[in-house]
Amino acid sequence: MSGIQAGVVADAGAPRIGGKQVLTTSYCSSPLKLSLLGTALVVVASCARSRPAVSSNASAPQQEAIVAKPFWIREARLPEGFPLPGPVGAVVIKEYPSYRMAKFAAREGQPANQDKMFWPLLKHIKRNDIAMTAPVEIGYPAALATRPEAADRAKPVSMAFLYRQPTQGTTGTDQADPRVVVEDVPAMTVLSIGMRGDHTKRRLANALGLLDKWMAENPGCVEVVGEPQYLGYNSPMVPSFVRYGEVQLPVRHLTQSSQPTPTQP
Repeated sequence: MSGIQAGVVADAGAPRIGGKQVLTTSYCSSPLKLSLLGTALVVVASCARSRPAVSSNASAPQQEAIVAKPFWIREARLPEGFPLPGPVGAVVIKEYPSYRMAKFAAREGQPANQDKMFWPLLKHIKRNDIAMTAPVEIGYPAALATRPEAADRAKPVSMAFLYRQPTQGTTGTDQADPRVVVEDVPAMTVLSIGMRGDHTKRRLANALGLLDKWMAENPGCVEVVGEPQYLGYNSPMVPSFVRYGEVQLPVRHLTQSSQPTPTQP
C-alpha cells in the first residue's frame, strides 16, 4: 500500500461501514494505517514534501495490527476535547485545545525523580476530588529538542496530571502542598510520535531522533517552540511491553501547506 492512508475506529457518532461505526482521518504519505479510539480528531502533517518518518519491517497485516490500536489497555478517559492517540512509529501533527493541569516542576537545574513527582500529584487530585485522566505529561529539558542524542542522559524536569475539564477547580498553588501548581495551558500544536513499550531513556532518544529526522526531511514545515514531553497513557500496573506513550515537541506552522486537513467521513 502507498499514498495517503486513513484509519477507522468504532465511534458512537460516526458513519457506518460494513455495519460498524467509524471515523477517518488522513496523514502524510505513509504506509501505516491509523485507528482512532474516540471522537476527537488526530490531525497529521501534510506539508507538500512530507513523507513517513519510519517504516516497519513487519508484513502489511502485521503493520496494520500494530498501528490499529495505539494503546491496548485503556485505564482512564482523555481530557475533554483532546485528540486521540497517534499511530505507533509514525510522525503526526496534533492540535490540542487549552486545558488545565496540576504540575509538579523540579527546582531550577535540579531534575526530579518521577516517583517524587507522582505521589504529590496523586494526593492533590484525591484531595480535590479530581478524576484521574490519561495521559500523564512528563516534561524534559528544552535542550533535548535540538540534541535528541542527549536523551539517554536526561532526567525529567516536570510531571503533570491533566484535569478532565478546563473549568474544574481553580488555578494557583495547592495550599496543602505548594510544590503542586494548577495552571492553564493554551491551545497548542505538537509534532508527535507514538511508541510501544516502557518509558525508557533509549526509547525517548529514539523517538526524539525520529522527530528531528522528520523536520530535517521537511524543512520549512514547522518550528519547535517548547520543551519535549512524554505522554504516558498507562499506569505501572500495565505490563511494560504493552504500554503506550507519545513523545512530542510543541511546534508552530511555518507554511500554510503544513496545516493539517482532516478527511471528510
